[in-house]
Amino acid sequence: MSKIKSLLKNLHPDQWKRKPWANPTLIAASRVRPDKLKSFIVQELRSEAGKPAVQSEWPTITEVAKRLGENKGTVSRLIRKGRLKDNGLKNRQRRIDPASVLEYCKAKGITYNQTR
Repeated sequence: MSKIKSLLKNLHPDQWKRKPWANPTLIAASRVRPDKLKSFIVQELRSEAGKPAVQSEWPTITEVAKRLGENKGTVSRLIRKGRLKDNGLKNRQRRIDPASVLEYCKAKGITYNQTR
């Protein structure tokens, strides 16, 4: 959210005429007329606010499955049933909250192997 603000805050109106750098936010913003820029920024900020961030330190389904000694389908089922929490994204961006994994293991009496 602050990334878009910081990128667009310092742009001079003359910069809209120049070709923007290889930044997707600036490219998208450069296609917006200057009088519509404020509504564009508000729309971008609202769309980013609803997206959970990809947590690189959170393990993937595959990693959790290996550490629990289960298969990926079992871990996905635990997420669907609400026993594990994820970041809400799909496919390769999907990550599991490590705190929910530890709580699940504690409740089930399972040893969570963090070294694998």
